[in-house]
Parts: sequence; structure tokens; C-alpha cells
Amino acid sequence: MTHITVGALSAVRAALWWQRIANGPTAEPFERAFAAYFGRQYAVAVPSGGI
Repeated sequence: MTHITVGALSAVRAALWWQRIANGPTAEPFERAFAAYFGRQYAVAVPSGGI
């Protein structure tokens, strides 16, 4: 079973608080982390919630 950390939940809350997931203050750090996790140079978040 995967456990969601308190830090992860806090990050989700912060992103939803801004109501601008794709271009709010949390988007760029998320894109960098997502790209790094998958071994890619870039990742782009879009308003529909896709990557």
C-alpha cells in the first residue's frame, strides 16, 4: 500500500488553494520534479490537469 505523506498533502492543498494548477506558484517546481522523476528534461502542466 502506498502512503501519502503529510508533505504531499500539503503541496496538493497549496496548489488547489491557488485555483491555478497549471500556472500558479507551484506549477514550475512540480514540472521540474515530475520531469526528473521520469528521467526527462521537461514536463509541462496544462489546465486540464494533464502532464
